[in-house]
Amino acid sequence: TTASCESRRRVLGKGMEGNGTSIRLVTRSSKLALWQTEHVRDLLLGIYPTTKIEILPVKTLGDLVLDKPLSEIGGDGVFTKELDRALLSGAADAAVHCVKDLPTRLPDGLRMACILERGDVQDCVIFHAKHRSAGVQSFSDLPEGSIIGTSSLRRTAWLSRASGRKLQFRDIRGNVQTRMAKLDSGDYDAIVLAATGLRRVGLADRVHEVLDEQEHYYAVGQGALAVVVREDREDVQRLLQPLHHEGTEKECRAERSLLRTLEGGCKLPVAVLSERRGKELTLAARVLSRDGETCVEDSHTGSLESPEDCGVALAKKMLSNGADAVLNAVRSETETSGAAAWPAPRQAPEM
Repeated sequence: TTASCESRRRVLGKGMEGNGTSIRLVTRSSKLALWQTEHVRDLLLGIYPTTKIEILPVKTLGDLVLDKPLSEIGGDGVFTKELDRALLSGAADAAVHCVKDLPTRLPDGLRMACILERGDVQDCVIFHAKHRSAGVQSFSDLPEGSIIGTSSLRRTAWLSRASGRKLQFRDIRGNVQTRMAKLDSGDYDAIVLAATGLRRVGLADRVHEVLDEQEHYYAVGQGALAVVVREDREDVQRLLQPLHHEGTEKECRAERSLLRTLEGGCKLPVAVLSERRGKELTLAARVLSRDGETCVEDSHTGSLESPEDCGVALAKKMLSNGADAVLNAVRSETETSGAAAWPAPRQAPEM
């Protein structure tokens, strides 16, 4: 609204109305990534209507290598490294990311300038038309032997465990539209995606079942967008500050500190559930084996003002209960199947 835009302008004070200001937003080139970047652009233009904003689409390693599972391409950063290089070289001023795609340690010289209010966190299922015609309404209705498409080890592991039936999980790569086309062509009986992604690209009508987050959990950072900038670009950080959502930031900081302490990596089978109640934050998590047979699960409640402490405390509990052995086994299995070596993450300041 006009009133909210005026209040956001006042946060920055005089001289930051956007007159003569320009900003270059780098993003992946998929329809979903472009929607997310255009969303950030539109929010900024609502605050700074005279600012010139340019969108720079690029293709990342994860966009180009489509014949291997994400877990086998090379660990974290498969959707971010090209955007990082654009920022560090000065070719772009800010990069728009899904938080769940960001490594838990950003490259030296980069930081998250803001995290937007979280959208839907749930996963969803889309069934092939033949199953819809046969009356399939939920994942539990699918017959044994059904072929499920997902690029996520987390989803594969949990749904294998939760279904209690013999299902075939096969990797599916490409953007949202490509995956939907593969489903419609009959390559899969169902596919599992993040619900918010389908809604953002106008495909909400294709969502057949939304998986309850209280039962199924979700990926670290799922549903949240972040804007990354160079640490020395304080001007861009001030420009982005009105988009920041503190509650979402607290949840993401807790989730990311959990994953960082587990050294799980954003492509391994780790699932979370964050809940804010008053001044407290409760974080629950699961670490799963690839086949879902083994699951280490726990939760921790801490102060909302110290979200990283909550994530670290939970991770330490889970590591002492066997999560390290589960993750080591997953890493070993992934490397054996042809993945690149897992690089040691680099330290950088976190929000």
